[in-house]
Amino acid sequence: MMGLFLGMVMHNLPLWLWPVFLGLLHLFKAPLRMYAVCGMGFLWFALHAYLIQDHHMPAVNVLPYAKIVGYIASTPVVTDQKTQFRFKLTKLNGQDAQANILLTCYRHCPVFHLGERWALTAKLKKPLNLGNPGHFDYQQFLAIRHITWTGYLKTKHQALLANASGFWISKWRASLQEALSYLPATDLGLIEALTLGITNHIPHATWQLFRRTGTVHLLVISGAHIALLSSMVFWSVRQSLRYFGFLTQTIPVIQIAAAISVLSAFLYALLAGFAVPAQRAFMALCLGLLPLFAHRRLTVWQIWRYACVVVMLYEPHVVLNPGFYLSFLAVASLLLAQAILPFKSILKLLSLQLCCLIGLLPISLFLFSYGALNGVIANLVAIPWVGFGLVPLALLLLVMPNYMASYLLPLWHYLHGGLIVWLSWVDKLSWMNLTYTISSVFALCMVGIGLIGLFIFPLKKLRLVFIILVISALSTPHLRVKPFEAYVRVLDVGQGLAVVVHTTHHTLIYDTGAKYYKGRDMAELAIIPYLKTLGVTHLDKVVISHPDLDHRGGLMTLTKNYAIDALIVHDVAYYHQGYNCHTYPSWVWDGILFEFLAIKENLNSTNNQSCILKISTPTQAVLLVGDIEQKGEKYLVEHYGDKLKAQALVVAHHGSQTSSSAFFIDKVKPVWAFISAGIDNRYHFPHKKTLMTLTQAQAQILSTQECGMIHFSLNHTKKIAKPACFYDINK
Repeated sequence: MMGLFLGMVMHNLPLWLWPVFLGLLHLFKAPLRMYAVCGMGFLWFALHAYLIQDHHMPAVNVLPYAKIVGYIASTPVVTDQKTQFRFKLTKLNGQDAQANILLTCYRHCPVFHLGERWALTAKLKKPLNLGNPGHFDYQQFLAIRHITWTGYLKTKHQALLANASGFWISKWRASLQEALSYLPATDLGLIEALTLGITNHIPHATWQLFRRTGTVHLLVISGAHIALLSSMVFWSVRQSLRYFGFLTQTIPVIQIAAAISVLSAFLYALLAGFAVPAQRAFMALCLGLLPLFAHRRLTVWQIWRYACVVVMLYEPHVVLNPGFYLSFLAVASLLLAQAILPFKSILKLLSLQLCCLIGLLPISLFLFSYGALNGVIANLVAIPWVGFGLVPLALLLLVMPNYMASYLLPLWHYLHGGLIVWLSWVDKLSWMNLTYTISSVFALCMVGIGLIGLFIFPLKKLRLVFIILVISALSTPHLRVKPFEAYVRVLDVGQGLAVVVHTTHHTLIYDTGAKYYKGRDMAELAIIPYLKTLGVTHLDKVVISHPDLDHRGGLMTLTKNYAIDALIVHDVAYYHQGYNCHTYPSWVWDGILFEFLAIKENLNSTNNQSCILKISTPTQAVLLVGDIEQKGEKYLVEHYGDKLKAQALVVAHHGSQTSSSAFFIDKVKPVWAFISAGIDNRYHFPHKKTLMTLTQAQAQILSTQECGMIHFSLNHTKKIAKPACFYDINK
């Protein structure tokens, strides 16, 4: 297990860490077999990595026009906006190649089926993460699924080469999913989740309700579901075989019941896609029933450990999956609680739920910045309600003919509605839930050590030490800005703009990035995760420079998640709220001056009506100019002249050639020029002309394309601090 974990986690870390690890083994006088077993685990990972890696793929990040041949390796997910599936590449531009690609089709999509072989044309990209603190690790998300490229289909040159073959289990699951399509949309999502492990059709509001009540684990086929199902099968078979004694003359009843329950658990896990919780539960069940066949009893901790090893052997990439840690930590917490708690009946159940919550709370705050404390109450009813009611009923609806299933739907509606009513009531207690981010692995480890010391080891003399350890790890301030200083951070939001400004006691956001068509936005993907890592819970001001969607796209999401004291916009009538930046007075926060350079003429363009914000100390300044173009720049030069001078400039319009005129740059005289633009964007920003103008003005250029988030600090001295790139800091 250690070898697999180290192979997966340390393969991209510095080589000097390996001698450190070997030195620790030697320090603790590890036996020779530990070296050998770790080595075997590492070799298994190396073999696994070799088998799934790309072969004969070009060493570039973008392939603008690729002719690809291969087969569809996952059930296509079809929505109103797109069709998406995993594509196993066998040929690239006529040459043999190997890669796993996540392909998306947006328009004029053929009907794709699992196992079909296609010749397609597509634009391919290496997946990239947004370069901000707290970002969603998209590369890791895809790596768990062995996907190394993403792409979208061109509308022409699509040809089916061979009909579907292979993938029998996936096809079986797809046929069952299709058989459920007659169900109402309100029921389909949960039934698919509880039977097939497919969660695409669960409404967002339902997801949020389960998240706020700590019951998301009920939406995936977890160990609890498999354990309850196998227990019911075991009991039913054992009771039934009592009436058929001639069948049990050679094989004990208990062995037959155990074998059938294991088979039912395997089929259910297979039906669910054999995800990590299902793997863990199935392995634990097999090991737990082993004494009935092999006359060898295992302790619960041996079962836990061996199940962990088998899951890692089956898929070494599982150590990158947060679900792996949540699943096994939940079981470990329950096992520890079962061993040390003296309570009985309902008090025992409450205590188990509480211990599981405490055990998972640190990693939940680390991964999701949220801890649902009301889940202790919600799960008391929800777990048996789902396990004994909804799961068996969902399985019956899955296998029964439509005309028979219709008789069960009223019962399903009653149980489903009852669950939602219960969770909605518990949701009223969401005020007790924690919204906090443990932002570093070190703090996570310290909290974990403190909780273990408090609740597991009976060291009364050290309890105060463990309490202090937990409190200090959780109370470490995320951001420290001195008076008369400001942190200006140009976030990496792809093709768009979002700038966050921090002073000692205040936070301002200038623009909120893009919103995707009928999809997510950059407040959800970049701004809010960034703010959570810093523990920011309140926004003093939000400025939207102008109404282009790549600047205001995240505003609605931001207002739903944060209290905002003042919204400042270019045109109040357009937003039906806020203050007009062109009449807004200047203000001072913690010794930092904020002032808008108002444009009081109609320049016949929303870009040229952008809110121009200058942030300054007595010796330094940064200028934010939205998407202003040359006509607006001329207005600023004529009306503000030398007041435009700033040591740092967030370049207008993402580096477009319609902005950053030479006469404007000469007035600003920036030492640093920051450009926010997406990698391989369709506008080809920043433009060569703009880069040349900035270079001729001797401005040093930094782009979010190469830097990720750009951090610049203003201070009250004459010494200009060198900006920092997120990618350089996190190497």
